[in-house]
Amino acid sequence: MELGTMHVNPRYKTDTVLAMKYLELALKQDKTGRVHASYGMLLKGEMPFYQDFGKKLRHSKNDSASTYYLKGAKMGDSFAQACLAQCYFKGVELKQDYQQAKFWVDKVLAHPDTITNIWSKIMAKEMLLEMYEKGLGVKRNLKKVLDIHVADSNWIKVAECYATGYGVKKNAKKATHYYVLALSKKYAPDEDYEKAAT
Repeated sequence: MELGTMHVNPRYKTDTVLAMKYLELALKQDKTGRVHASYGMLLKGEMPFYQDFGKKLRHSKNDSASTYYLKGAKMGDSFAQACLAQCYFKGVELKQDYQQAKFWVDKVLAHPDTITNIWSKIMAKEMLLEMYEKGLGVKRNLKKVLDIHVADSNWIKVAECYATGYGVKKNAKKATHYYVLALSKKYAPDEDYEKAAT
């Protein structure tokens, strides 16, 4: 994949024919789905330096990014799954479908917490938070929003929930406690957050 994109990067000598050869070879050899995800990003015009090439590629092959995201997602790649979920969530290239978005978000979140999955999980959690906040494809559930913030040790957001009564009973003492925890960063993430706030 890198050899293919290198040949269309303006920093190097460009050769779109050679670039296509390498990109097609990378797609054939892809065993994990990550190349399909990256190729989808290229087609969508979301890779720096490659927007023009991606646009030409899209028009010449009549391809869509979601086609490659789907292939990569079915191969089990978390980034392809997150990108596909986002296509369904936003209705970009695919009909907006929150149930499908949730299906792929859940797949992403089932992956282990590794360096290669971090960005995918961030994308997935952002969609999940909005789904529960607005009731998109799921029943509106502000308590789940709070639980996600707790699981991520996002103590500022937890404090805001208690300060405003968002998903929980308004409680200034707990809000203050979580603001202090956020500032001190001394909170153990696996500790029961309700117990810690009392």
